[in-house]
Amino acid sequence: MRRLWVAVSVNLVMGVPGIVSIFLTYYYLGNGPLAGLHWEVRESTENDGPLALSLTLVPLILGSALFWVGVNWLLWRNKFLWPNADVPGRWFWPACALAAVTPFVVVISL
Repeated sequence: MRRLWVAVSVNLVMGVPGIVSIFLTYYYLGNGPLAGLHWEVRESTENDGPLALSLTLVPLILGSALFWVGVNWLLWRNKFLWPNADVPGRWFWPACALAAVTPFVVVISL
């Protein structure tokens, strides 16, 4: 169980810089596909088109996602730090995802 708490703590720390990538994803979806479906109102000053945001968003999101998965995989499968502590994946990955999104939810709710 200690491994899960360490992983949740690490994901809370990783969630702070993750606020930028989550917000950019929300901004892109709000001004692109969701605005095309009339679910969101398009930002009136956004006139650069989707290419400029896509060129910055794709590397940022891909890098953040690979870093997050890599760190969590190392925390989940590291037998040197916790030789006998096994956490099932059905608890580990949802807890880590929830912990990583928590800083974004807190900042948005302020």
